[in-house]
Amino acid sequence: MIRVFYILFIVSIFINANFIDSDLDGVEDSYDLCPNSKITDIVDKNGCSVEELKFNDTHLDIYLGYSYFDDSSSSLNISIEYKYNEFGLYLFSKNLIENLDDDYTLGFSYTQVFENLKVGFDIGFYIPTSSSYALGYFTQTNLTLFLNDFDISAYFRYNFLKNKDRLNAKSFGFSLGYNINEKLYASIGYSYSDKIYLDSTNSKYVNLYINYFFDTNYYITAEFAKNLDNTNDRYSIGFGYFF
Repeated sequence: MIRVFYILFIVSIFINANFIDSDLDGVEDSYDLCPNSKITDIVDKNGCSVEELKFNDTHLDIYLGYSYFDDSSSSLNISIEYKYNEFGLYLFSKNLIENLDDDYTLGFSYTQVFENLKVGFDIGFYIPTSSSYALGYFTQTNLTLFLNDFDISAYFRYNFLKNKDRLNAKSFGFSLGYNINEKLYASIGYSYSDKIYLDSTNSKYVNLYINYFFDTNYYITAEFAKNLDNTNDRYSIGFGYFF
């Protein structure tokens, strides 16, 4: 019996010596079509990352959004986002209607997809338009779980803003979304934000959101956000171009 195990051990060494797998994905180099796949990725029979095969998200997105609040205030903002696969760069403008000391937001994102789970990390800066405030920054984590036509999303953000009248603040939220068809998407969610200004209050909203694509480029969004403190509900509409 010991002789049998010895022979099997010698054979296994011989087989492994002739099996070369440089990227350790379980597919021999001579059959590996993606010889540099990441060690943490799940690969197919050709040695190619399943995530890399699915993740092809390169686009430029320009969005114009308008919001109206119950206290008769309003905001108009433009955002521009460029995505190159898992990397993203976005710029969000200050309020273009009211002359407030708002910030421009410049952010960088990194996203990875693992089968039906999408994980994202953001880091960015609040660029002040008033000398009263200093440069601020934020970090954010995003999670989305895809379940057929449904998705469950959550995020957590921390803002580093503390100077003069502004405070460091956290915000988080989660939502349940549904792809009604190829063009129409809807979600309902909850969001919470600490107060940023000393004279403001924390905010808690229940959000109803709808996104409709007219074609592969143009889309429209609508949102109603109910303030759970029964003050200052928000109504928003936006138009975007996706290419």
